[in-house]
Amino acid sequence: MNYYLCPTQDSTITVKKFYPLNEMLTIDYPADIILPFKRDEHVFILQGIEESLLPYEFSIANINRSARTLVLRVITIYQNPLPMAALAILLPDAMVHNYVQFTSQQFKAITSLMNIISSTNPAPVSSPEKPQEVSVQGLDDIAAILQDSQKNAVKTQDLVVQGIDDFVRMIKQSSEQLTFTTQESQKNTAKTQDVLMRGIDELRRTAQATNAQLAGTVQDSRYDFVKTRDVLVRGIDELGSILQTTNGFLASAMQGVNAILKERTVEDEQEAEEEPEDVVVDGPEVPEEIFAEADVLDYVKDYIRQRGYYFKDETLYNYHICLKTRPFVILAGLSGTGKSKLAQLYAEALGQDGTFKRLPVRPNWNDDRYLLGHLNTVTGEYITEPALDFILAARAHPKKLYSLCLDEMNIAHVEYYFSQFLSAMEGDSARDRRISLMSERTHKLYHKKAWLPPIEINLPDNLIFTGTINVDETTQPISDKVIDRANTIEFFNVDLSTIPEPGNPGDPLPISNRAWQSYRATKADTRYRPQIIAINNILQKSDMGLGYRVVHEIELYLANSKGLLDPQVAFDLQCKQRILPRIRGTEIIGDTLGELITFSKTNKLAHTERRLQEMKNRLNRDGYTSFWR
Repeated sequence: MNYYLCPTQDSTITVKKFYPLNEMLTIDYPADIILPFKRDEHVFILQGIEESLLPYEFSIANINRSARTLVLRVITIYQNPLPMAALAILLPDAMVHNYVQFTSQQFKAITSLMNIISSTNPAPVSSPEKPQEVSVQGLDDIAAILQDSQKNAVKTQDLVVQGIDDFVRMIKQSSEQLTFTTQESQKNTAKTQDVLMRGIDELRRTAQATNAQLAGTVQDSRYDFVKTRDVLVRGIDELGSILQTTNGFLASAMQGVNAILKERTVEDEQEAEEEPEDVVVDGPEVPEEIFAEADVLDYVKDYIRQRGYYFKDETLYNYHICLKTRPFVILAGLSGTGKSKLAQLYAEALGQDGTFKRLPVRPNWNDDRYLLGHLNTVTGEYITEPALDFILAARAHPKKLYSLCLDEMNIAHVEYYFSQFLSAMEGDSARDRRISLMSERTHKLYHKKAWLPPIEINLPDNLIFTGTINVDETTQPISDKVIDRANTIEFFNVDLSTIPEPGNPGDPLPISNRAWQSYRATKADTRYRPQIIAINNILQKSDMGLGYRVVHEIELYLANSKGLLDPQVAFDLQCKQRILPRIRGTEIIGDTLGELITFSKTNKLAHTERRLQEMKNRLNRDGYTSFWR
């Protein structure tokens, strides 16, 4: 018959549960463990998390060597678990934490110690038939093991003291039953003292016999063994008085535990509240030279032509001004008209090598996790997405200008996956441009398991967004929430006769974020406020109108267009890009369209007038019209 010790970290196998006789448990054992397991052999389980030997003796019911599992059956039940420190008295350190095979002497010593511990409880689950005889035999085994470990007596002494401490704590835990009634507590204490006194006598006789045997071999070892024996005897003598004061001690101990837990909870909350700061990475120096804005745009025009593309000056200037006004612009039109190419070539010309990213949108994007990533609650790891990595890179390099192009962004519902960005872009300060990645509670739960980004991140001022949309039957409609927050530039007509021959574009003109910010105007130009009010009055006749956001954005665009576009042209473009996309309906808006056409002619708004006339023609033809073709 072989006997084994099997440690486990499985939290489902615990000393807190009761396993009746013949209960079956399944445990795993590592692949590198080579032990001659056989059926009906005996096993003790050491719970590593709780640092205790389970109060059960198991036999092996079945073995699956390919799956590395043992099926164990409960054959003996002891009343109390054995602390790991007490087990260390009988076993070498190398055996306590590993899968090992016991000698028969070690097995008998452990079972006897378990019986002694179980006999201190007034209502054991099962008791040995002859507890006193088993205890005496167990003491003989304990003494024999102590004799074998005489060369390491000093270390054994420390382990004994520690084992006594754990033994005391174990008895304190098991004494919860003593609190039921005062009479029962007294009876249990008396029984415990009787058992302990018998154990003390046996230990003294065993120690004396062992001491006599050691006297003829090693004098120094005998001295250490006597000292160890005295420590053990004194510790057991003190157990009687400890049991008498268990109730009061447990009450104060619980108060101490609660205080420790409360203190630990406060520390965890404080640690979780320490949000990681933005990491600024030192990189290659970005040239800080600030060129004249008109010269920069001339260079961009020439760069684009040398790459074999052509955009009207008004289109290029309009795109540049829109980005300065609000760092989100929509380029709308037919597929293949150069929408994405404009964003790419503009970024290349400004030296955004490695800081421009074109990200294709997919039809299944129904929330912002496809941009911001998500937390894997199983592993505790935060899975980032390319967009979030790009934003974090922009935050880490605040001197550089970054551009993110969302290609075909209306192939999915924009407001589903981009809503946080739309709200954040309205903010004028970094505090207002914040995007949430997870809740504070979630961050507290998982921040110790793996790297997590901050609870929130801000959109840095060196990051600009461009979205391209196709107007066809495969895409989703653009909602007012999106239209209100972006300028919309159209790409429907391409003059093929203007396509230039590709040449050598030369080196780009690096523009730092500091230079870019110097081109931006923050004070609105209100010279066209009366015309805006007049347009709003016309729209209100058909239950439409303008909000504060649209008016502010129009006037901010006018301020940023100074020196680049004629004010009248700039206002005309804003009426077309910011007001007309809001107009749609049936024949009921016919009179409103007529009034707006008249207003456009009177105020010489050529772009607005042409588009309004197109919308009116479609209304007459189809009975419905909108800005989108």
